Amino acid sequence: MAVGIGMALVASLCFASGNLIEKWAVDRMPPFSLGGMQHAVQAMIRSPWWLLGALISVIGLPIQMVAYSRLAISVVQSISVAGVVLLIGAASIVFGERLGRREVAGLTVAITALVLVSLSLTSGGNASGRQDSGAAVVFSAVGTIVVVVVALLSPTRKDSTGFVFGTLAGLLYGLSGLGAKGLSNLISQYGWFGSISHAFESPYLYLFLVSWAVGLGIFQAGIQRSRVGVVGSLSTIVASAFVVGIGMVVFEEHLPSNVALRVLRIVGFAGILIGSGLVGWGGTEAITTTPVVAAVDVESSSGTGGRVQTGTTPTND
Repeated sequence: MAVGIGMALVASLCFASGNLIEKWAVDRMPPFSLGGMQHAVQAMIRSPWWLLGALISVIGLPIQMVAYSRLAISVVQSISVAGVVLLIGAASIVFGERLGRREVAGLTVAITALVLVSLSLTSGGNASGRQDSGAAVVFSAVGTIVVVVVALLSPTRKDSTGFVFGTLAGLLYGLSGLGAKGLSNLISQYGWFGSISHAFESPYLYLFLVSWAVGLGIFQAGIQRSRVGVVGSLSTIVASAFVVGIGMVVFEEHLPSNVALRVLRIVGFAGILIGSGLVGWGGTEAITTTPVVAAVDVESSSGTGGRVQTGTTPTND
């Protein structure tokens, strides 16, 4: 169990630190748009800083799979709050994203809830689920994709608070989390090398990769338009709720049999969601952004060079 907890913590720190570096990079790129995704992808690939951030995040993925193979989904996702704390704290220092009263309250609630979840950890009720329902996975994937597509085609795509993009990225990261959980079961059953052929034959590998890649793109657009603390915390809460809510059903995981421990686990996870929600809500209302700082070289459609200023710098209302 200790190894699983350690892996979950390391994975959450990889995701948070990778997001911070990606934020630094995308603030120095031309504004992203749905119609110009090819140019956005090219800009990211050409940025050493963005590639570094993405690499650190990618390193966290197999580490999280190890955690999924050793611990219940609810425990792994609860530990991810450590990454939220790091993300918001570092964003405040590096990008000047100051915390409002709701955000401070949210962090306090989330950290307290994490303590409750840790108290529920015993030798029983933390086991990783091994069964799965293919129909439930397909239903979850189709439903999530429909929601994301509708949101991106509606006026909500112009949202600049970070709420919409953080939520959509969280849904896709959550769907990717289901794929990661499925792959972790294969690893537990066949080992890392033995699971490779089975992974290519299962839907989990493709669900994991495609959902993560699309979620990553939406996340980049979100952190370029608004605060990484808001988008990051919202994507984490939505992904956590999705993976736990859907994952426990799909993989037939159960809460601790002891009533007191079960209550601690449920209250703790609910507190993490509420705390993260307060962070996201407080961030969207307390902070606005102004155009900003970074100048980058881009080529115009006529082939001539130009200078474009883009990105956002948080300021208090």
